[in-house]
Amino acid sequence: MLFKKEFTQGKFEPRIVEVQVPREVAEAIFQEPGDDCIWKVRSLNDVEIAELEMVARNTSPLKKQIEAASKNKNHVDVKGALSLLGLPTDTTDPYLAVKRRTLQLGSEDPKLDNNTALRLFKYFPNFATILVNEIDVATGRGAVPGKPKTSTAEKTSRSR
Repeated sequence: MLFKKEFTQGKFEPRIVEVQVPREVAEAIFQEPGDDCIWKVRSLNDVEIAELEMVARNTSPLKKQIEAASKNKNHVDVKGALSLLGLPTDTTDPYLAVKRRTLQLGSEDPKLDNNTALRLFKYFPNFATILVNEIDVATGRGAVPGKPKTSTAEKTSRSR
């Protein structure tokens, strides 16, 4: 089999999926939700997937190491150190850490910081899980071919 030229040389963009936000959720979290509130999520790339694997591997041991260091030296801020590393400050469960980070990375509009992703999972866990599932499905389906760019020379010759 031969690969398509568009695949081997073309540009690809993340797959975007629009998710309807339930009215109850929209009214609780957005300033002006409107009637048709949409949350856009996107597929993840290879670097982001590797980051998720690292989060899963490192969440529990890293938190334990930071907590042990804080017992020996009172000046270590455990929550601050974990937050700085993008890890959840309230759990050592790698599964939850990965899901929260997935949501943060894959949320296209609105964008989420670590704290907002944590709050969404804490207060609206079912909806947060729906978003993560949509990110996982989009990632599984892969990126989409980007629009080919036309050169300015082509535009000029066509307009004459």
